[in-house]
Amino acid sequence: YENYEISINSGYEDFLSYGNAAHYLLTIQENEKAARYLIRSIELNKDYANTHYNLAYAYIELGKINKAVKEAGIATEMYNDRKYKYDAYIMAARLSFDLKKIEDSIRYFNNARAIFKYSYEPINYLMKLYLNVKQIDNANTMAKKLFVMYPKNPNAYKMIMQNYNDSEFLEKYVDFLSSLEPQYTDIEILANILLYKWFALKSLGQINEGMINLKKAENTFKKV
Repeated sequence: YENYEISINSGYEDFLSYGNAAHYLLTIQENEKAARYLIRSIELNKDYANTHYNLAYAYIELGKINKAVKEAGIATEMYNDRKYKYDAYIMAARLSFDLKKIEDSIRYFNNARAIFKYSYEPINYLMKLYLNVKQIDNANTMAKKLFVMYPKNPNAYKMIMQNYNDSEFLEKYVDFLSSLEPQYTDIEILANILLYKWFALKSLGQINEGMINLKKAENTFKKV
C-alpha cells in the first residue's frame, strides 16, 4: 500500500495505483478515501471492470445504494470472466431488490442464472420477485427448479413456503405441492410433499383438509 501511496503522491498518476491502493483501503474500512481513489482511477481509465465493482462496494459501505447499483451495472457490462460477471450481476440484482426496483432486479438475476443456471441464490430471489409482481406461473417455475435441486431437503420446502407466505400467496403453495404430488413415486419425497401441504393448510385454517394430508404423510413416512 505504501508504494502505491508514494507513486500517487509523487505526481505519477496511473489508474492501477489508485485502484490497488483503494482495494487495500476497503479492507481496513477507509471507505471514503477508497471511493475517492476509485473515482480518480476511473477518470484515468474508465474501462477497467474491477474499479467499477470495487467502487460499487465502497458505495454500499457508505450507504450510497443508488450510486452502488449504477457502478455494479457498469461492471456487469465490462467483465468477460464468467465468475466475475456473475458476481457483478448478483451485486446489481441484490441492490436493485433493496431499492425495490423489481424489474431491474429480475433482469439482473435472470442474467446471473444464464451464467450459472443451477445457482441457488438467483432462483430463490426470482421466486420472491415473481410473487411480488403476481407472476405466479414464473414463481412456480422457480419453485420447481429449487425443489428439483433439493427434493428431499426439508429446508427447501420451508424456504419455498416462506416465500409464498410472505407474499400472501400461501394457497398457491398448496396448489404447487398438489401439482407435484402425482409426479413423484419416491416415498420420502411424497411424504414431504404431503407433510408440507399439512403445514400450509393448517396456516390457512383449513384444518380438516390438512389433517387428511397429515395422515397420508404419517403413513407414507412409515414406509421410508
